[in-house]
Formats: sequence, C-alpha cells, structure tokens
Amino acid sequence: MYIEASRPRQPGDNAKLSSPPLKFFGNMCLQFYYHMSGATTGSLNVTVSENLVFSARGGKGGMWRKASVNVSAIEGLHRVSHAFFWYFSGLKDAQVHLPEDVFRFSGLCSPNLTLAISFCTSVCNEKLKKSTRLHPYNHRQKSLVNFMLSFSYPDCSSYHFEKYQDLPTRGTHAVEHFNINGSLFLAFANFKSDTAEKFNTDSFIYKFNDSTRKFFLYQTIGTNGGLDVKYFTISGEHYLAFANSFNGTTSRMNSVIYRWNGTLFVAFQNIATNGGDSFDFFEIAKKPFLAISNVYNVYSGFTLREKSSIYEWRTHRFAKFQEIETNGGRESAAFVINNESYIAFANAAAHSVIYKWSGKRFFHLQNLPKAVDLKSFYVNDHAFLALASSVVNADSSIYKWNGNQFVLFQSIPARRARGFHPFVMCGQTFLAVADRHNTNSALYRFSQGKFTKYQEISTVGAIEMTSFEYRGHTYLAVANSGNNNQMNIKSTVYKWI
Repeated sequence: MYIEASRPRQPGDNAKLSSPPLKFFGNMCLQFYYHMSGATTGSLNVTVSENLVFSARGGKGGMWRKASVNVSAIEGLHRVSHAFFWYFSGLKDAQVHLPEDVFRFSGLCSPNLTLAISFCTSVCNEKLKKSTRLHPYNHRQKSLVNFMLSFSYPDCSSYHFEKYQDLPTRGTHAVEHFNINGSLFLAFANFKSDTAEKFNTDSFIYKFNDSTRKFFLYQTIGTNGGLDVKYFTISGEHYLAFANSFNGTTSRMNSVIYRWNGTLFVAFQNIATNGGDSFDFFEIAKKPFLAISNVYNVYSGFTLREKSSIYEWRTHRFAKFQEIETNGGRESAAFVINNESYIAFANAAAHSVIYKWSGKRFFHLQNLPKAVDLKSFYVNDHAFLALASSVVNADSSIYKWNGNQFVLFQSIPARRARGFHPFVMCGQTFLAVADRHNTNSALYRFSQGKFTKYQEISTVGAIEMTSFEYRGHTYLAVANSGNNNQMNIKSTVYKWI
C-alpha cells in the first residue's frame, strides 16, 4: 500500500495506522528495511511507546537500507510506531503511524525481515515499482510513501488474563469501554438492584485514574432495567446510549441517548422503546445509523413479538428510518462484506435474520437459528458470525460467509452462552464467551483453522465482555449480572500478563 504525499495533500494532513501493543521480553531485536530517496525527503522516526529508538533524515540514495535496533532492555507491553515526516512543495509534518504488530522480535538482532518502507520524491525506478507493487507514474514528479508489509507476531501462548480489579455493579447486563481526550472510561448498564429501587437503579460510568492505576466511579446515570450501553461519536461529539427495558410496571418507555458536555454526559434525545434490549451504531456511506432491538412488550400482555427499529441521523437528531420484525429481539450487528452492508438481528423466540442493504433499505437475505446474541468478525479476510443459542442446552455456533450466505463453520460447546466478544491480540483472533449460568466463562483462540479453548475465567452470571488497550496493556472487562440470590455483585476487569 502507499500514501501519496504530494497534492492534494495539505500541511497538517495525517494518516494513522495502529494495532495492539507488543510484548517485550528477554533478548529482542527490532529489524526493518527502509528506502529514503530524494532531496526533499524528511525524516523517519521509530519509537517504542514514546521512546525514540531510531531516526534517519534526508535522502539516503536509491537503495534499501537495513536497520537493527536492540530492544532487549525494554520489558512489558509497548507500542512500536514509525512516524514519517515528509516535505514536498511546502507540505510538512504529515504523519503516518504504522501498525505496531508488523514486527517479529527474536534473539540478539538476528535477521528477521518483516517490514519494508519506501520514500520516493521522484518517479520510482522499475525495480522499486515491482518490489512495492505500485502502479506506474509517468506524469509530473510525485512524492510517495510506500509500504511493503508482512505480518508476524510474538508468541503469546504463555500469557493469560488475571484479575486486575473488581467494580461494584447492580445486576449489570452490559459493559462498554471508550476514550475521551486520552482518558479511559468503562460504562455499565445496570438492570436490577437488590435494594428497594429494584429496576429503577442507576447505571455506572467508571474512569481510570492514571496515578492509582485503578478505575473509580465517575458518574451515575438513571436507568430503568438497563440492558445495554453503547458509545459512539458523530462529528467529533461523544454519545452514550442506554437501553431501558422495564421499570417494574411497563416496558413501554424511553431509552436515552446522552451527549458529553466536556465534563459529564447529559440527556440529549429520548428514543421510544418497548423492552429496549440493545443498540448498534454503524455508518453507511458516512451516514450514521442506530439500530435498537426491542425484546418484549409487557404493556400488551408480555409478548415477545415486538418490532425493532433502525434510526438514521437527520439534522443533528436521530429519526426512525425502518422497522424490522423481531420476536424476542436481543441483539443486532451491522457489518460489511466486499463493500456490501448487512445487519443481522438475533431473535430469542424465532429464527434470527440477516438483512442486506439495497441502497435505500434493508431487505431479507437469510435466516439463522434462534439466538440471544450475535457478533460479526473477520479472520484472515474471511467473514464470520458467532451466535449464542437461545435454546436451553444447545451448543452455540459460528457461521462463515461462503460468498452468498453464512454456513455453519463450527459449534462451540457453550450451552449457556449469553454473549460473545471477538477481538484480536498478539496477531491472533480470540472469542470471549460470557456464560451466565456457570461459574466460569471461556476464552477461545483461533488456531489451525478452528477455535479451541484457551483459558477459563471466573464469572458470576456473565452477560457481556469487552477488551481494550491502555498505556501499553490489554484488559478484558466482564459484566457480571449476579444470580437469583444476589444482584449487587462486582463485575471484573482482567489484565493480560
């Protein structure tokens, strides 16, 4: 791939690529090849976290050069970044941050080529064009930044998640992490309290304290049977949506979207819901949408046959765009395959359904089994859907896209699974399975063409999980809902070590 640094680029333009931190341990060497050619070439800086470990400036001739950096003295998880500063017709200080997981570290600077970087401020020679797979340039002089990437990752098989911090929650059903201006937050949607307030209990927003290295309660949000919380941004504004499902009398009530005012989240917009269960924010052609799953209607005699809705962003507010027939709608997941947009709805009481975007509306594409949760993810450019079955004692399933539809790929022996969380760490795909009815939840890893159990973690009525990275470390937060005897229990944050 390449990034063109000539016009129409403007001073201050930047492009960033990033990925999970790398584990540093023992004798390790960072190696890469780079190509800097032309009188107007700027500088190349390589950093581990914020520490500069390599720097080169100006044209280095029309050849590839090898750099080897001893990083044996560095321990723990750190980000490796390449920052490029280039100059062309007044353009300067544009940055590109390469993914941090493109390197292979081993031994004392033994030859392990994993990255090649090219700067060309004149028409690249034919040999360089072939090596970087660039299209020919036969017009005016161009300034190019070219990357040849091959991916390899450190071996993380000896690492695991350990309990890091317990956080008080009240029958929580959802957890969401987000970052505002460099600060890390965790939001929990609380469903029910053991106290007299029951369903009319506050949900919690925690903030990470960089001094104590712990989360502390930052803000409470009034909710009624909170089942989900979703963070998203629109035009630089930060929002949190809380799904309200039940207040002890009715399920017909408003779920609420909150907006960040610089200090706190304040009510921004009410969305009419009936047993609001979950939100999913997505964009199509840069147009924001918000899907809301409604799970039941107590007002009409407790029926699960309740329509869910998709809202679109119009003139600084959300407006209803399309209704979707659901039956015990528990979750939705929007995803893209080959530039085509889709959305899937998990129905607990009927088949789940995948819809495809026509350009104007979503239309029915495929039915899948009953589910209480579903998540979309990719492994090696292949699209997958993970479904947590709503059928008692039935295995959960992973489906794979075959070019036309999703087909069964693998069964997961998680017969009480309530939620899935796919994520990538150490260059490998993991699938966290929240188990509501067992004392342990499981972490699966994709290896040798299938998912195999990697680790179990202690949970109590786990509903949902989320993973995140902060200050060079990876964490996994679990929303524990409790059990029949106690709702006010602690949810847990785990740390990868």
